Amino acid sequence: MSRRHDMHYSLLRFLGRNGWRRCRVEHPPGGGPVTEVWEVESLCASQSVRAYLVFQMRPEVYGSRVYVHGQRREQWNLPWWEGTYLGRRWRDGFPAIFAALTRWRNRRVSVPAFAPPAGAAGDPAVTQAASLCTELENRLRLLRVQLTDRIWRLFVCACLRRFPHVVADERNLDAVEAEERYADGLVPKRELKKARKAARLPWLPSYEPFDEASAVVRAAAVQVTPERQRSLLSVLDDQAGHLWHPVPLRPSWLRRNGGIVAALARTIYTDHSFADLPILADALEEAGCDNADILDHCRRPGEHARGCWVLDLLLGK
Repeated sequence: MSRRHDMHYSLLRFLGRNGWRRCRVEHPPGGGPVTEVWEVESLCASQSVRAYLVFQMRPEVYGSRVYVHGQRREQWNLPWWEGTYLGRRWRDGFPAIFAALTRWRNRRVSVPAFAPPAGAAGDPAVTQAASLCTELENRLRLLRVQLTDRIWRLFVCACLRRFPHVVADERNLDAVEAEERYADGLVPKRELKKARKAARLPWLPSYEPFDEASAVVRAAAVQVTPERQRSLLSVLDDQAGHLWHPVPLRPSWLRRNGGIVAALARTIYTDHSFADLPILADALEEAGCDNADILDHCRRPGEHARGCWVLDLLLGK
């Protein structure tokens, strides 16, 4: 396989893992600088969202440039455009292409209005609870192929820790902790099954991560208060925030000041001490981090859990 085909195949696999599929390939005639145009479609949007990747080969610098366009053009003229350069280490440029596609998709998709179910209009509490769970289920469907099995399992665990009857039963908590360890690859599946068998969680239908997440959300509609349901929305934003804020990690943040940032992040993750995230933000600033998305996320008052995108970024998970 040639280098060019290897690069295109790797990019196609990367996009597929992140919720985009290629619909069509076009090879513009005329021998111009544009060699290929890919039409790609988002699999994670509530409506059809398409974009175009325009490839310009640059043999003099041993690489290509890839330009992301939201609209189709009849002539792909390139003299003034800015694009993502894919050189010898072309995989390093894939996140920038995905970030541009994500920005385009988020700009195109409007948030749907979540109507309460019929018959609930007479009870404001029921209406509010139904709306929150409907919104959460819609978000789950949109993120189904974008989040990994590990994040889905940690989302389930974070939700279960907010169910009063789960927290009150030690066997249920043991099952939650076993699933967290299994999500991080620390225990085999047989230990998870043993802990789940001893727990009182019969409404979890299977060991498939997304099915478990859907079951937890449906259970939340009748088992927890609207305030707790709102916290589940905040947890999902905490764990899926990297999709809207793709941030590269600078290794210098982890090395400075004796590695205090890495040590703090590891302690917060292991001990569930998410109240210490503002302290982590201060340590990041002292280590030279000036990224507003990271610092604001650590200091915001919302819910945090294992799978928090900032902690995963710092810990390499």
